[in-house]
Amino acid sequence: MDKTWINLRSRASEEYIRGVTSFLNFAFERTEDGKIWCPCVNCVNTYRVSRRDAFDHLICDGFLKGYVRWIFHGEQCDGSTPPIPTNVEEREFEHDVHNLLHDMMADRVVNNAEHNYHSGDVSTRLGDHNHRLQGDKFFDLLKDA
Repeated sequence: MDKTWINLRSRASEEYIRGVTSFLNFAFERTEDGKIWCPCVNCVNTYRVSRRDAFDHLICDGFLKGYVRWIFHGEQCDGSTPPIPTNVEEREFEHDVHNLLHDMMADRVVNNAEHNYHSGDVSTRLGDHNHRLQGDKFFDLLKDA
């Protein structure tokens, strides 16, 4: 699958939007609960979100740079897609591996956030909160329209 769209500057381009849609199709074919780990630059594969939320995040915030092997979304390290597990033991093992990888990534994100917080970068500390407030205001305006 072509992943060059991830590095495009314009997230409003047709190519980027097609890439996001292809990614979401790929990821949601491999989920059982209708949610995926969000690979946007803010969530960094640490939050499970719906398809609509993932699309919004990827268009508004951007796709995590360097995340080209979609290991949190069913792609194996060699670039192929894994077979669907047929028994409970295989599913439990995959779940354990996924949780281990997720925990490793979450620690890295937390450490980076702590560093930014303690380094005095107020915009980093408030950025996500402000982003969500702006998003809420935007959706309120849409409802009123």
